[in-house]
Amino acid sequence: MRTEKEIEELRNELSRMIDYVADFGSEKDIENEDVDFAHDVLDVIDWVLGEIETEDFKVEPYLNMAGLEEIVSSIGDKTEGGREED
Repeated sequence: MRTEKEIEELRNELSRMIDYVADFGSEKDIENEDVDFAHDVLDVIDWVLGEIETEDFKVEPYLNMAGLEEIVSSIGDKTEGGREED
């Protein structure tokens, strides 16, 4: 398990880089998949550190649990008994 200090250090490093890209990067830089993923990781770290409440994290713009439930339900409706055969 990671220490809170290690998590906070990673959070600070990610935040610094994301902010720099946002301030000085081109639109292409800002929309880069690595920058987008780093932003998602930063959101998760904020949730882990308690800076985002769980109920807030479970809805858009973070996790869309309701949307995921709809996908799971739709897949279940398409498979026999809700489970795919292996």
